[in-house]
Parts: sequence; structure tokens; C-alpha cells
Amino acid sequence: MQRDLAEVEQLEIAVDSGEANLPRLISRLPNIVSLSLTGSVLRGIRDLGTSARQLRSLWIGSCGLTSLDGITSFPYLEELYASDNR
Repeated sequence: MQRDLAEVEQLEIAVDSGEANLPRLISRLPNIVSLSLTGSVLRGIRDLGTSARQLRSLWIGSCGLTSLDGITSFPYLEELYASDNR
């Protein structure tokens, strides 16, 4: 199963970061380049952890965010969609 996850480059999922271990999930996706969490509940960008350093596209619209602190954890980020947040 771990090998199958290594092939995942895109993921679209809605989670509640207070209930799900999002950094652990993302750490199991070593080749993720596009992540959509639109409609999720996130306390902040830091809820994502730091393992997805190769991430190029991040969708975090309607997640209840009030800040983008921690966005520098993704040095290759080219696209950020963060509409409808606080």
C-alpha cells in the first residue's frame, strides 16, 4: 500500500484538521504536487505539516483560515487558491 501512495501526485479531500492527522497523511504522499482541501476545516496552514515540500498547487478555499502563516513551508508553490476564508 505504501508503494501505491508514492504514486499519488494529486489529492482532493475535505477534512477537519482537529480530528484528522493531516501531517501524517501528507507525509505518506511523497510525490504530491497538487492538493485540494477546499471546504475543509483548518486552523492554519501549519496544520498541513512540512513534508509536502514539492507541492506546486494548493487549494484551501472555504477552510475558515484567518492567516497564511506557514505558507513558506512549501518553497515550490506556484498556485495558491485561498478564496472565501476569513
